[in-house]
Amino acid sequence: MATAIPDVQSAWVAISRGSPDKALSFEESWPVSKDLSDGQVLVKVQAAALNPVGHKLLGILPNFIAGRPHVAEFDLSGVIVASKDERFQVGDPVYGWVPSGLSTAAYVCLYSHIPAMQPFHARRTKAL
Repeated sequence: MATAIPDVQSAWVAISRGSPDKALSFEESWPVSKDLSDGQVLVKVQAAALNPVGHKLLGILPNFIAGRPHVAEFDLSGVIVASKDERFQVGDPVYGWVPSGLSTAAYVCLYSHIPAMQPFHARRTKAL
C-alpha cells in the first residue's frame, strides 16, 4: 500500500550566509515537489549529511549568488516513493549527492541519473 505524499514537508532551509547555527532555519511547511516529469523520482529522505563543502558554501556565498532561501545540503539516502523511470520502483532504497542541494527536506524530487541503488548490506546512514 502506497503512503500518501503530503503537500508540505519539514526542511532545513538556508536563509542567509553564515555558520549553520545562524544561517539555517527549520521550516515545517516547505512545499513538496510532487509533479514528476519523465525521468524523475521522488525520494523520501531517511538520512542526510552536512557536507563539508556545503558548510563552506553556506559561510562564504552571498545570498544573491546562492539563491537563498533554499533547502540546504547535498548528501542523502532514502527510499523511492514515486517514480517516472522504469529503473526505479516505489520502495527501492537509494543514496546520492544532489548537485542543487535539497537533501535536508523530507522529500526530494531528483532526475533519475542522480540516485544509486543502496547496497543491500548498508544501513541508511552508512550509505552516505
